[in-house]
Amino acid sequence: MKRVSSQGAKFKRGSVASLSDLGAQFDVVFNCTGLGAQALCKDRKLTPMKGQIIKVFAPWLSHFYYLDYDVYIIPHSNGSVTLGGVRHYDSYSLDINPHDTSAILERCYSLLPELEEAPVLYEWCGLRPHRSLVRVETEKIGKLNVIHNYGHGGYGVTTAPGTAKHAVRLCQELLQTMLLKAKL
Repeated sequence: MKRVSSQGAKFKRGSVASLSDLGAQFDVVFNCTGLGAQALCKDRKLTPMKGQIIKVFAPWLSHFYYLDYDVYIIPHSNGSVTLGGVRHYDSYSLDINPHDTSAILERCYSLLPELEEAPVLYEWCGLRPHRSLVRVETEKIGKLNVIHNYGHGGYGVTTAPGTAKHAVRLCQELLQTMLLKAKL
């Protein structure tokens, strides 16, 4: 945000019940509201997807593994390792599920038995904003130009940098068009 604000961008915090409430206050609004887009945009294609992971301490591990949909082992530079995971579509539960914990450990231990020696640091679960197709597009709502960028599901960490670049390109095109119209 520092880099963007140093180039003249303005940020405003507040609650928004509807994008149309913003009227023409801004040249462009980026909508990166995640699950909030369900209500804000009335997006019925957006659903919660519960994910659950386990963090263990295994500083000897240096390679990551990703098999099928729900088996991954991701080492971090601080010695912690993420073991995952699960996907429960249309779930709003934020409770750690012991059956999911057992399944994650079983799958990861069968892949790398030495992980059984790694102490568990903590478990975590959260909701991911899932859409069958990530929404990265422009929309005109009254006089407001909106660029949507949400719905990454369980792939946000890997896909968000690319969709952010695409959203910025959409913004540049939009601003260029606005500048040309202003000159006419």
